[in-house]
Formats: sequence, C-alpha cells, structure tokens
Amino acid sequence: YQKWLIELKAVISVVWSHLQDELACGQRILHFCASSNCPELLLVLAMMSFPEQMTIANDEGNFPIHLACSNRAMYGRLAKVYYNDGHTTRLNWEISNEALKRLVSFYPNGSQQSNRDGHPALHLALKNGKTWQSGVREVLSVSKQCIAFRDRKTGLYPFMLAAVEGSQSRIEKNWQFAIADAASEHNAQFSFGDVEKFPFKYFCDQLHREALSTVYELLRFKADLVMIQ
Repeated sequence: YQKWLIELKAVISVVWSHLQDELACGQRILHFCASSNCPELLLVLAMMSFPEQMTIANDEGNFPIHLACSNRAMYGRLAKVYYNDGHTTRLNWEISNEALKRLVSFYPNGSQQSNRDGHPALHLALKNGKTWQSGVREVLSVSKQCIAFRDRKTGLYPFMLAAVEGSQSRIEKNWQFAIADAASEHNAQFSFGDVEKFPFKYFCDQLHREALSTVYELLRFKADLVMIQ
C-alpha cells in the first residue's frame, strides 16, 4: 500500500507541475480539487497523497473545506450530457454527496475555522446550496457552535440561510444553468425550453424537499434561535 501511495503521489505531482502555471498563484492540488468539478476519486486521492494541504489556506484565506463548501460546481457535476451529432438527446443525473463529507472526515478541525472573511464552513455550505443530506450534517457535527452565529454579510442565522437558498425558484435557477453549462461543455445545442424533456422538475422537487429538511434539522438542533430578535 505504501509503495502504491508513493508512486501515485509521484504521478499526481508530475501532472500538477504541468497545471501549476495555468492556475492562480498559491493554488495547491487539494485546493484545486475542492473548488473544481473534478471527479470525487481524484479528490480522495489528493487528500490521501497530500494530507498536509488540509491545514493550509490559499492566497484568498480559504482552506480546502471552505472551497468545497462554496463550490457550486456540484450542480454541474450532477449533469451528464449525452448527445448525438452535436445535439443533446438526453440528460442523466447523478447526485453525489460524498466529496464534502470526506473532507470533513479527513480534517474535522477545518470546519471550526473561519476563512479570511470571517465565514465558517457551515455558513458557506448553506449559502451555496448544500443540504443536510449533502454535507451540512457532517459540517455541523464538528462545528456545533456555528449554529448560533449570524452570517456576517446578511445577519441571518444558519436556518435562515437554508430557507433562502432552498427556495423553489433558487433551486430551479441553479439547475437551469447547470444543464446549460453541461450542454455547453459538450458543444451540445440546448435551450431553457428543453428542460421539459428531462427529469428537471423531479430533481428540483427532490432538492426542495432536502432544503426543507435542512431548515427543520437546523431548527431542531437549536430551536431557541426562533425566539431571538
């Protein structure tokens, strides 16, 4: 196992050396994986190969956990476009909630730290569409004190952030652009009217239910927040 890990780390390092010049100054492979639309397996390999990067902030003051919580590429990763002769024929959807959970399990202390702007991981996750099922539960489990913190920008408590981000209109907007982005990556023709051809409403409804569940779980965790003025 150790020999395999050393060889893998060497391969990743070679690939990374070719990418380094194209990325922002101070960027590291784990930060890149946490903030991009890379496969979950690559993120796991980066965590195993470079665990020390978990504790390093990038030039913008974000740890990998903050980048993962803020990563809206999650929506794009859900959309897999299959097309024929340059035209979209169908979309398949896959929901993976493991990336953020794995980051929390590898380095739980990261969730307790705020980034340079003073935003803890919990607030970043909620403001970027994460739900109880897609990592909020794990983040909160290692940063319980953050449940009582107001967001520095909006003044909202976590359960309020979840309610705002989980609105039906916000979810539908995120998914519309996710489909369009996925089609664009494959040079497939697409219009917003095409969403009726795909299981768009089903997944929006599913995410909306998850959002409502997130608000409920956050209130249940600290119900007295509704009494604070």
